Amino acid sequence: MWALPGGHLDFGEELAGCAAREVREETGLSLINVRFWTMINVREGTKYHYLTPILVGTAEAGEPVVTEPDKCAEWRWVKWEEVPKPWYTTLKLLIESGHSPLQNRPAPPLIESTS
Repeated sequence: MWALPGGHLDFGEELAGCAAREVREETGLSLINVRFWTMINVREGTKYHYLTPILVGTAEAGEPVVTEPDKCAEWRWVKWEEVPKPWYTTLKLLIESGHSPLQNRPAPPLIESTS
C-alpha cells in the first residue's frame, strides 16, 4: 500500500512542524518551506472520519530511507502521474481529485471522500 509520509499532530505542535517531523522520522529527509496545501475529508463507513491536512515543502538534498521498517517497506521518488498502486485512502483521494501538490496552481480548499 503506497502512502505519503504522515502521522499525528503532537499536543501544541504546529502543522508545518508536524509535517517536517513526520517526514524526517519516516524518511530521514529534512523539509524546508513547509506550508498548508489542502485538506482531505476522509469518511469510510460509520466509524472512520478524519480531516487530513496536506502540507507541501521542499526536501533538502538526499534520498529517502526506510527508518521504520516495521511500518514501511520502501520510499522512492516517482512522478506524480506514476505513483504505483495500491494507494492508501488519503493518497487515493488526492490523486483522484486531479490536483497535484507538485503543480504551481491553487489547491482545492477541500477534497471530499464519497463513502
